[in-house]
Amino acid sequence: MIELTRRSKVIVVSVLSVLLLASIVFSGVLIDQSIRNVTSAVTRFQSVSAAWLGGNWLGGNWFGGNPWSAGSILARQTHMVALSLPQGSQFSFSAPMGTIHVVPATGKRVLVTTIVTMAGETLAQAKRRAAQTSLTPQSAGSSYSVAVSTPSGGALRGLETTVAIPQGMAVTLANHLGNVDVTGRFARLSVHVNMGNCAANVKVSGAMSIVDDLGNIDLSGTLGRMTTISDHMGNIGVYLRGQHALGSTITTDLGAMKVIGASGNAFSRQGNTWTGDIGAGPPKGILNVSDNLGNVTLSEVNAS
Repeated sequence: MIELTRRSKVIVVSVLSVLLLASIVFSGVLIDQSIRNVTSAVTRFQSVSAAWLGGNWLGGNWFGGNPWSAGSILARQTHMVALSLPQGSQFSFSAPMGTIHVVPATGKRVLVTTIVTMAGETLAQAKRRAAQTSLTPQSAGSSYSVAVSTPSGGALRGLETTVAIPQGMAVTLANHLGNVDVTGRFARLSVHVNMGNCAANVKVSGAMSIVDDLGNIDLSGTLGRMTTISDHMGNIGVYLRGQHALGSTITTDLGAMKVIGASGNAFSRQGNTWTGDIGAGPPKGILNVSDNLGNVTLSEVNAS
């Protein structure tokens, strides 16, 4: 049996302590968690391991490049802004990346909640970077907006926002990189996604526009007077329910077009454009769909 010297024992114990500490940190165990108030916003910090990120970049939970480029310790912070807007106001929200969830508000205020995750060489540095992210409200007349601002550099690892909006408001949404999903009732609705999917389950009384440069679009619900859907590269699905009477024009430069329901035989085709009326009675609204590269499906969910 080999007998260790006192110095050797100290070295072994030190190495084992370092390995144990590293295993705790990189297994995702929380090493700091605190709650504090900053400008009426609830702030929560959590440290997590970089290996916990996974690879779901388009799912909207985590973004960024090499997790080691700006540090391996991550801090998460929640920013909140609540706005009490006059009746008839217009509201817009924009984010550079991440997922945007739009849900009906339980009260009469617009509530924006953004969870940001930043990387750092130390926990203090990651916290400081997470704290530098801000929600900036602005107003001009009856128009109100909130934008997410993040510090420059490659430290951003995640951005996820939930926007609770009262019924019947005119809303504009913009996301540069990530998904947008919308549920609710709106006077008007405009969504622009540069790279990501868009899913909307809505009832819109006025005009609606959904533009997606690269990603799929799924729209269901009740459409208003004018609905425009445009996709540069991705599939489009429009699933109607309830009472609807729409004059429709559908164009696909490179892709198939399918109509499911009673109106399927009412469409006429000229080149890559299909035109026809959907529903019973004279059209009360217009639906225009265009897709440069992708398939278009138009389905009357309640059609017999």
